[in-house]
Amino acid sequence: MIEQQVMQREELHQHLEDGMQVVTANIRLSRALQTEFEHRAIMRGLQAWATPEILQWSVWLNNAWQDAVLSGELSAQESLLSTEQVQYIWASIIAASSVPVLRVEATARQVSAAWQLLQDWQCGRKWEDYLGNIDTREFYHWSDEFEARCLEQKWLTEAVLAQKLTDLFEQGSAALPGKIILAGFDELTPAQAKLCEALQHSDCQVHWVELAGEDSTAVQLECVDQKKEVATFSHWARQKLENNPEARVALVAPDLSAVRSLVTRTLDEVLDPSSQQPGVCLKHRPWNISLGLSLSQYSMIGTAIDVLDLARTESTMEIIGNLLRSPYLSGAVEETGARALLDRKLREMGEPIVTLRSLRYRAEEKDKPWCSPKLANGLAALEGVIKNFPARASAVQWVKVITRLLNAVGWGLDRGLTSDEYQAIEAWRKVLASFSGLDLVSGEASFTQALAILRRLTAEKVFQPRTGAASVQVLGLYEAIGHQFDALWVMGLHDGAWPASPRPNPFIPLSLQRRLGMPHADQTQELANASLITQRLQKMAAEVVMSFPAKQGEEHLRVSPLISDLPRINKNALELWQGPSWREVVQQSGQLCVLVNDIAPPCEQTLVSGGSGIFRTQSLCPFRAFAEYRLGGRPLQTLQIGLDPMQRGSLLHRVLELFWRDVKDQQTLNAMSDDQLNDRLASVIKTAVSEMADSNPKTFTRRFTRIESLRLQSLAFEWLVNEKGRAPFTVQSLEQKREADINGIRVHLMIDRVDELADGRRLVIDYKTGKVSPAQWFGERPEEPQLPLYSAVEGENVCAVLFGQIRADGTGFNGVVEEDGLIPGLPGRSRQLKEAMEQWPAVLQEWDATVKRLAADFKAGRAEVDPKKPATCTSSFCELSALCRIDEWDELV
Repeated sequence: MIEQQVMQREELHQHLEDGMQVVTANIRLSRALQTEFEHRAIMRGLQAWATPEILQWSVWLNNAWQDAVLSGELSAQESLLSTEQVQYIWASIIAASSVPVLRVEATARQVSAAWQLLQDWQCGRKWEDYLGNIDTREFYHWSDEFEARCLEQKWLTEAVLAQKLTDLFEQGSAALPGKIILAGFDELTPAQAKLCEALQHSDCQVHWVELAGEDSTAVQLECVDQKKEVATFSHWARQKLENNPEARVALVAPDLSAVRSLVTRTLDEVLDPSSQQPGVCLKHRPWNISLGLSLSQYSMIGTAIDVLDLARTESTMEIIGNLLRSPYLSGAVEETGARALLDRKLREMGEPIVTLRSLRYRAEEKDKPWCSPKLANGLAALEGVIKNFPARASAVQWVKVITRLLNAVGWGLDRGLTSDEYQAIEAWRKVLASFSGLDLVSGEASFTQALAILRRLTAEKVFQPRTGAASVQVLGLYEAIGHQFDALWVMGLHDGAWPASPRPNPFIPLSLQRRLGMPHADQTQELANASLITQRLQKMAAEVVMSFPAKQGEEHLRVSPLISDLPRINKNALELWQGPSWREVVQQSGQLCVLVNDIAPPCEQTLVSGGSGIFRTQSLCPFRAFAEYRLGGRPLQTLQIGLDPMQRGSLLHRVLELFWRDVKDQQTLNAMSDDQLNDRLASVIKTAVSEMADSNPKTFTRRFTRIESLRLQSLAFEWLVNEKGRAPFTVQSLEQKREADINGIRVHLMIDRVDELADGRRLVIDYKTGKVSPAQWFGERPEEPQLPLYSAVEGENVCAVLFGQIRADGTGFNGVVEEDGLIPGLPGRSRQLKEAMEQWPAVLQEWDATVKRLAADFKAGRAEVDPKKPATCTSSFCELSALCRIDEWDELV
């Protein structure tokens, strides 16, 4: 029986100097002990010392097995599988089973963990134990299939290594180490205990040690919430480092993954304020966190995956946008601006899916601001590799193809790499090596299948770049065991999180897990484990603070019973750093200045791109007009599934344009029966949809085309029935392009429609599929001056200015008319519209003066931040607040 003993740290280091092997419970403790030993050896002046073997348990098992194979003491017929290979086998078994599984890969991970538990606890499987539910029954069958495959193929898994080595040591068939120290283990599994007993019986000394802690003072602290908890720790740690730059400070969190982003952001703000400056490239942080991110979350690796996705000949606009903004492709520095404009161009086209051919075509467009020749060359090289794609290939062959694909676009070859980026590439190569290893357990696959596997491996690979020594360490609960610090803070110890709730494996009968004492099987076990860890944490530093949040959202929390007996202190009892935050430093250094006026340089261009939008934005907010139409500060278009509101409106405009170009007047319309009208509409709808489908082929699938056509048929039919009730008219112009000069500002306009009555008077009509109101035409700063502008451009003899509202909830005209009855239902009960009718044509003259004044202001450079109403920014969907900084102005006033 292996008995646990307490060992002083100095005694452990003496054993290390004597060359004794140390086997730890986790890899982080292995690295920490290695670093600590090297530091102590150097401090003692030991120049020639052998590096001690400090290995994690799983690494030690693998090494011992490989040593037995290499020494010839063991046949090499059995192949030792990697974790990725084992999971692939489980996933293939689960996918082929008769029971449908929604998330095969996630299930495979849990099933693999269940299999590991059975081997660690040396538990045989009896069918009667697994009858409880469908999960356990299926696991029983899957395990039979897994064992059969491993036996047939002579495959060996890491789960059975402990038992295999036990047999070898008992038979005297493997070389033994002289002494072994087990460190950082809370308990030994039956398989570990049996292996250690076999070592002892074979004259190998095995010591299971617990490192002695320090005499410490531990207190509990209640914080308002999790955010305040992390902030208080950060200021506490900053003050510790101010007092002693060599101090070792640690933060331990029970659920580190849940608070990772909050902790890293807060530590940067408090411990390294310079990191908040825009454009700063951090070389070294004063803190280190043990939990890395998924490898796929690192931008360089994300770019590689996106390139491979594009190699399928099409990708989503989101992925294309990532590639166009990525600095890791050839020519990215020289073509930064052009690629950003290409991103905007593709978004304006509105297609959520972009083909590789289309992307290359746009990148090659000469004399266009988005022309990106180096990108186009890379895409051409990519297409060259794709032409030689095999239909199916082995994992090793696909790795060669993947390497050629990435080289074709110059991935990572056109810039100097930082240390983190270089390490990320090394991690990527290891993932490719693991992917290649799947050849042993898998057959050939298509590129799409290979990419799916590579995506999963990259997402599952947790990567944390190696950094230099850091004064502040952020650790998970189980990673902290065995370490020592000058000051320790343990956060999140409320009764809902500590002790943790049981997490039994769903594929092993719960009764069996409890009977054998498997980890996380019941609350009693979790409580005992948490109590032991809490006691150890309290001995890891001379000063220990154990905190908990009082609230989590709207939920009120209580202190964990495991620390409730500790003396409670308040925040004021701690020595906290009181310096200003980086934000406060910036605000305090700011100086207010008085702006007499906001006048930009006069607009020297005579022809300005923007049409009627210039007048609308100048009226809503002069700065917005200046930013959008003179600086080009427009936000990127947000893509959505199907057509956006503007595209749907454009399609309806086109349908009505095609209809009236043929029908021409109301007399012809009235002569058509409902069937004839529907047939005519069906014909023009087919033409209009076909035109838009040419530029949006991925959107206009067969089903979508049918749905959109039915929508257009219903709306247009209802609208044209309404038109039959008007006074006789002839359509004079449709989608008429006009160039107008308004007070020295020349703009291109597109007037939807102008009708002419029998007496020669004209009506200006603008189709609208959104909600609009003529009330927005009036005043010194009209919210929608488009139709007033059109009336001014159209000139004399205008008798009505109208919105043609065409919506699913109703169709009809709305606007200003010269006389009652000219348009059925107008002016209606609206007092404002009645007054406009009574003041005709003075209202037209007023509109003409308004648009001329807006043009004069724009030309003169009037650009003050002056929204018409407090809600204008929100109601008009303005996204320029970061540029005009109106939010900061609101804070000042």
